[in-house]
Amino acid sequence: MHESEWRVLREARLKALETSPEAFCGNYARERLVHRRTWRRRAHQQQWTVARSGSRIVGLVGMLDEPDREEGPLETRCIESVWVHPDFRRRGLVRLMLQGIEEQALRQGVGTLILWVLESNRPAWEVYRRLGYRPTGLFQDITAGGRLEVEHRLKKVLG
Repeated sequence: MHESEWRVLREARLKALETSPEAFCGNYARERLVHRRTWRRRAHQQQWTVARSGSRIVGLVGMLDEPDREEGPLETRCIESVWVHPDFRRRGLVRLMLQGIEEQALRQGVGTLILWVLESNRPAWEVYRRLGYRPTGLFQDITAGGRLEVEHRLKKVLG
């Protein structure tokens, strides 16, 4: 996504936080106040897939361009902000978006993708499991939606 497309990224992220606040650590009220410079930087520093149905934004997934320092190798990237609008769930959209990200990652020489998922988000766990993402054993306590949650790290080796 080009830096100039920051408004699309902002709209998609805010829609995700608005329709599925329980799935994210971010907060709609806070993120809607984020300055456009920050949105431009996010659009530039990460690779984003925004899914549409007509002109309506219905999905989002991002991949950090920078390697995950905790994981180690330069061939590892982190997936974040995975979201599908509630009206479009259970239609294979997450699978399609992640397949696209995985193909991009392979073209860039990335061999491993990681992501974090809230323990309470069982539907996401099931989708990620079916798509080949496996728990790494790492977890962390975080605050999400004003409540304490446990977030688990999943990993998929590509190729």
